[in-house]
Amino acid sequence: MPPQLAVDPPGPLRYDLPARGHASWELRVGARAGAAAGKYFLAARIRDGAGQLLEDAALVTVGEPAMPSPGLPADEFIERYLAEEQATTAELDISLPSRELVLRPGGQGEISVRLANRTAAGLRGEAQLVYPAGSWGEARPWTRGFAAGPGEEVTLRYWVTAAASARHGQAWWVLVKVMYFGRLRYTEAIACSIADGPLGETLHVSASASERQ
Repeated sequence: MPPQLAVDPPGPLRYDLPARGHASWELRVGARAGAAAGKYFLAARIRDGAGQLLEDAALVTVGEPAMPSPGLPADEFIERYLAEEQATTAELDISLPSRELVLRPGGQGEISVRLANRTAAGLRGEAQLVYPAGSWGEARPWTRGFAAGPGEEVTLRYWVTAAASARHGQAWWVLVKVMYFGRLRYTEAIACSIADGPLGETLHVSASASERQ
């Protein structure tokens, strides 16, 4: 729970479920005095039998318009819905320091994505590489977790190795799938290709871009 919010009851919420059983709670959530306007995420967590920490999250907005009601007139609903979509996109600024990666056969290069948290509280999520099967011999790590506090920026890095048998002119694409608290975003595509040159040499061509969609 972000420190700017208060919840009653505060938890922990105990449960002991029989087979096919369930439990539920109703919580009252409020903003503490002095809480800044903005978006906050309140998470519920459990730990499973394998020791993994699982969570689901709910969005809490302070000093901002609520989601539009389906009962609104169509023109008003569409206007408020589009405004909410823009506000959701603004929660996390995603940028690619490089939009092109050129490798020699057997060479290694880096793909990175920069994430900037624009919400009033912390964000936690995961960023995965998406690319055609068999595009390269090795891409590590395939996925990375991240956490960013309010106003904090983090850079996630992935290493790509071209096969020693890669041929000049081979080309493919890769993008980064970013997920946090039920949100899903994709970066623009990064162009990857193989060029002639000594085995193992790497050429990394940079072109900055930001993902806003």
